[in-house]
Amino acid sequence: MEHTKRLPNYNLLRKPRNRTIRQLNNIFVVTGIAKNSVEEARRTLESGPRTKLHFTIPSIRDEKVVAARNRTKILSLLEQAINCDLFSQALVPAIAVTEGYLVDMLIMIMKCFPKKLGVREKKIELSLVLEADTLDEVIEKVISNQIHSAFYASPSNYFEYLEEKLSIALPDRYKAEYAEVKATRDIYVHNAGIANSIYVQKAGSLARAADGELLPIDEQYFSLSITCMKGVVQAVYQGLLKKYGKSKELGLFLD
Repeated sequence: MEHTKRLPNYNLLRKPRNRTIRQLNNIFVVTGIAKNSVEEARRTLESGPRTKLHFTIPSIRDEKVVAARNRTKILSLLEQAINCDLFSQALVPAIAVTEGYLVDMLIMIMKCFPKKLGVREKKIELSLVLEADTLDEVIEKVISNQIHSAFYASPSNYFEYLEEKLSIALPDRYKAEYAEVKATRDIYVHNAGIANSIYVQKAGSLARAADGELLPIDEQYFSLSITCMKGVVQAVYQGLLKKYGKSKELGLFLD
């Protein structure tokens, strides 16, 4: 079997994969450094003599003002950051990086193979045509609209679209785990970390909390989430390399 490194499109497909994995690693490393720093700050405050701490913060008018906070409350905030907040906040850019990779791969494949847009896109809104200067711009807008709709669909439809347009198959394990991670991200962004029926539905058998319960995020979960996202990226990359490694149409994407 021909070695993958010798395939004509190896570098084209490998570079975005490597960039994404590196970005995920960077998020994980920075989060670990932040956790260590917060733990050190907590230890320093625990041994400090003052009961009140003063912080310079921006006001509504963007003026710098000084706010006083009780030390015990600051210690509580730091404890919450160490146990949860740092990881829930880091989950947002990590998923954004992963989604960005998937979007880039979809755009690349669908530009090279416009027929993948599907029959439903044969009727294009007149405004898209009138606002575009070239046919390529029309195609780009159609692709963008289609991807945007797909990425807000249910997990099953989301992955069905991804696999259909890329002509690859992803392991069920990664699809289920990634659906739960995305649902967790949504809960922390939109519902203050309290699980709801939408989370339970999207997470399926991997749901980690019932409707109305606090959805936990700790260091171990964050680590497993990064592992899952890297697994999704790697699975997509391997599928694309196998399917399009020798594709002349894809090679034209370099031009």
